[in-house]
Amino acid sequence: MTTIEHFMALLAAGLNQTEYRIDTLPAVEEWDPLYKYSLQQNLLPIISEQLVFSGVYELAGKAISGKDAKEQKEAFAAIRYRSMFYENMMAFSTDQVQRTVQFYDYYEKIAKASVRPIVVKGIVCRNTYPKPDLRPSGDEDLYVRPEDYQKVKKVLLENDFRLTDRSADETMLEELEFINPQNGILYEVHTSLMPRISSFYDKHNAAFEGAFERAKIEVFDGYEICTLAETQHLFFLLSHLLKHFVAGGVGIRQLCDILMFIRKYHDVIDWQEFRGWLEKYHLEIFWVNLMEIGVRYLAFEPERYNVPMYASVKPDPGLILDDMFEAGVFGTSSMARRHSANLTIKAAEDEKAGVTGGILKALFPSAEKMAERYPYLKEKKYLLPVAYGQRIVTFLKNKSEQSDETGRSVTELGRERVDMLKKYGIVNK
Repeated sequence: MTTIEHFMALLAAGLNQTEYRIDTLPAVEEWDPLYKYSLQQNLLPIISEQLVFSGVYELAGKAISGKDAKEQKEAFAAIRYRSMFYENMMAFSTDQVQRTVQFYDYYEKIAKASVRPIVVKGIVCRNTYPKPDLRPSGDEDLYVRPEDYQKVKKVLLENDFRLTDRSADETMLEELEFINPQNGILYEVHTSLMPRISSFYDKHNAAFEGAFERAKIEVFDGYEICTLAETQHLFFLLSHLLKHFVAGGVGIRQLCDILMFIRKYHDVIDWQEFRGWLEKYHLEIFWVNLMEIGVRYLAFEPERYNVPMYASVKPDPGLILDDMFEAGVFGTSSMARRHSANLTIKAAEDEKAGVTGGILKALFPSAEKMAERYPYLKEKKYLLPVAYGQRIVTFLKNKSEQSDETGRSVTELGRERVDMLKKYGIVNK
């Protein structure tokens, strides 16, 4: 088996609470990529636990006391990485427990200010996993009405949070980050679930109309949390995955969130409404291939949960899975991939047959996009040429920004990913 296949088998065991046995010690060189994937995909706690259950460390213990030099070398590698996995698992899990408790406290304080934000992803997704604390979350996402933003901001500032970008608050962008320097907790406050700055993403917001009227209350650990209605939440998880997939790539955990959400809420999801959104936004091919990854590698059974599938679509999800492992959690595994996102986003927005301009579009995105990296543009758009100059100098000085780990240039990577978007029906051929 390949390292990715081992990883997926361990992940499937964790998601399904089944057993995956490893009967032969992995080669020494297999451990580093397995560890790397676990970190990059933010799934290390699940993989670490399943490695313990797999019996691989018992094999290592026996091999160490044996006489085979090769097996002893493999055994020592296994034991060394066991310590690395275990230490990180404990750190992630302990941190997640603390973050969850603190989130309940902060959410209660916001609720006392006569605002009950809709919570998406994060804690809602964690509670669909067999062991929620093994599914780490770097932040929590709060969706609020624009008129309630100032109340939420006031509560967060009173509790030692700070805006990560102070200038952003003055223009009231659709997504604002607040961080608490004392504990590193990060919250994203949204007044729009999908970016309105992009014509491709903005059209998905129509599916979330009436979200506050349809919102429901979930009880986690005795706390009442307001969240999206199940059907809208599932489509949001898909839209969010799509957003990252187009803009540089997305990790396998986002797909796991979707599969686990379906398992928990399938009987209350309005599949007819969900199917309507798939067809409205031409996501049938992409959806079927995502589900096929679940079928082939994660023991997911779409028919068991009445998941809409399309017999006319012949699944071939290899490129998606490969891209997920190259991309990491949010498509930021390399600066070249980040730069190439300008090509894929433009292709998605234009939905044209080809992409022209190549490197120019990678180096000269819109002023709005540039402002994400150069905040001074929010107030001084006339300095856009200066920002372009800074970007070019940085790009030319840093080889890691010009190509990814495989040596593909920004344009090569961008064109490959545009072709992939066409293959899965996300942009027109």
